[in-house]
Amino acid sequence: PQDYPRLMAPLLDGRADAFSLALVLYEMLAGRPAHLFREDSWRELERVVCEADPPPLATSNRRNPASADTTPAGQRIAPGEVALLAAVFVVAACGLVHELAAGALASYLLGDSVLQFSTVIGTYLFAMGIGSWLSRLIERQLVAQFLRIELLVALIGGLMPAALFLAHGSLPASSTGAFRVLLYGLVLVVGVLVGLEIPLVMRILKRKVALKDLVSQVLTFDYLGALAVS
Repeated sequence: PQDYPRLMAPLLDGRADAFSLALVLYEMLAGRPAHLFREDSWRELERVVCEADPPPLATSNRRNPASADTTPAGQRIAPGEVALLAAVFVVAACGLVHELAAGALASYLLGDSVLQFSTVIGTYLFAMGIGSWLSRLIERQLVAQFLRIELLVALIGGLMPAALFLAHGSLPASSTGAFRVLLYGLVLVVGVLVGLEIPLVMRILKRKVALKDLVSQVLTFDYLGALAVS
């Protein structure tokens, strides 16, 4: 068994990384490993991974995997919860794409890429903080508001590069100040909308998930979305 990793190394490729990531995501959502082993051996590992399917997420119990049949409804992973966490991943990825697109576009049109990326990233992070603070003002229809915010992020962020190119071509060459106002204004709007997202998701899920699991899951998917884009 001690020679198994060395012998199998030539056969491993990117699919092993994808499988490992899937196992981490499953355990993070279900609160238990995807596979349980009766003994610590490579033969048992092969048998379980190749022959046994992990329990569906909808029937997984966070606290006690052996008592899934007696789990209260609030302890089960609902499809809506998985969808919200997936939305966190998507919004984080899209938000970073919009941020990087704005920084790259500003560096192309205004020059001094270090200055442009620094100011755009700083403005974006500052706007996310404003959005998190403003989220306390949203008290009703949290799910509907969250969906509206996602649609606005997609709409405004998607149109931002075209709008900035059009504005730069339409404004006189000496009107860089007006272009900067538009640039940072759009970055502020997108950042505020993205900053609203995580507090709203946590408030939506707070009655279904323990706080420590809620914080770890939401932030993990948020950071994974940023990693996928970067």
